Amino acid sequence: MNTKLAIFIFLLSMSFSSVAQNLATAERAPRLPIENYLPDKDRLVYMGFIHSSSIPCKVSTANTIKIIESIPILDMIFFTREQFINCEKWVKDLNTQYNCMHYAANDIFQRYGVDYAPFGVLLDSKRRVLWFGHPRSLTKVRIENIITKWNTQK
Repeated sequence: MNTKLAIFIFLLSMSFSSVAQNLATAERAPRLPIENYLPDKDRLVYMGFIHSSSIPCKVSTANTIKIIESIPILDMIFFTREQFINCEKWVKDLNTQYNCMHYAANDIFQRYGVDYAPFGVLLDSKRRVLWFGHPRSLTKVRIENIITKWNTQK
């Protein structure tokens, strides 16, 4: 009985989290208000949707930054709905050379249909979605596999 209940709760939680985005792999992502967030032709960009009051988000963001910094062709940008003053200390504690942090990004959260953080999207220079989901599932090996596939399809 307990096993069935656990499976039911797991499946129920997956159904709510899997429909939160307006994205599909290999399709173009919604336009960004400022298209210069997109990488150059031979680079990719990781878009992280974050919130400083979430402990899982802080841990996930720190882990994601470590992975992304080890991959030379991958840029990163982070979006938060917060004002800078609300997350300034956390951003400084990240101690990274991320490409950009965009504050008060409600419009971008809405365009991408992101209802929870942390959430991540991996894009190429043409706004094609290569991957999206919870950053915890984005490992270095997975990124390298995505890059290999992307290189063969260019």
